[in-house]
Amino acid sequence: ELAGLFHRGPEEFFPAWMEFTETESPQLVQRPPQIVLVARDIDGRTDAALSYLTENDLPVTVLKVIIYQDTEGRRFIDVGADHEIELPVTPTTARKAIPVRYEINGRRVEVGDLIDAGLLEVGETLTWDRPKVGDTYRARVGPAGQMELEDGRTFSSPSRAVIEAANINAYDGWHAWRTVSGSLLADLRSQLLERDQQDPTTPPE
Repeated sequence: ELAGLFHRGPEEFFPAWMEFTETESPQLVQRPPQIVLVARDIDGRTDAALSYLTENDLPVTVLKVIIYQDTEGRRFIDVGADHEIELPVTPTTARKAIPVRYEINGRRVEVGDLIDAGLLEVGETLTWDRPKVGDTYRARVGPAGQMELEDGRTFSSPSRAVIEAANINAYDGWHAWRTVSGSLLADLRSQLLERDQQDPTTPPE
């Protein structure tokens, strides 16, 4: 729709946009507008657009909220997220010094960073056990940190791999996938961040 409004025509919109922004990826601007989508379900095209934005580090939070009601009329809320939610920092939480953005070198930590740091090996098989539903999913770690499911589908993020493997709307893959030794990807990420804080000038091995 934006390309259709461009004065040079739709064909010239994207090249002109790349020239103007000097990039092929969406750029985070200061004081971004906020859009809140509330729906019973999300269309596949909308979900693809949200995935594109989150993979390019735009501040998009996807929450799946399900309300259950028992026979006594009590209501329970189940909240799931595609990635870690950034909580506001209060004086109480600030003393704990808990990282909320999981960044290294000014960008979000990726599975490939774990490989570069020697915390994860290419070809290693990760598992996600769901004992309550009786399912177990497996994914192989690719050379660039991609997650390859047993059916051959490959995804760039652990959360997307979890979502597609279990056919669910949202889940934090960093707290789902485990190594053979039992470590969560989130645990390995914490180790990486601890190393970076101790010696931020030392490149990964």
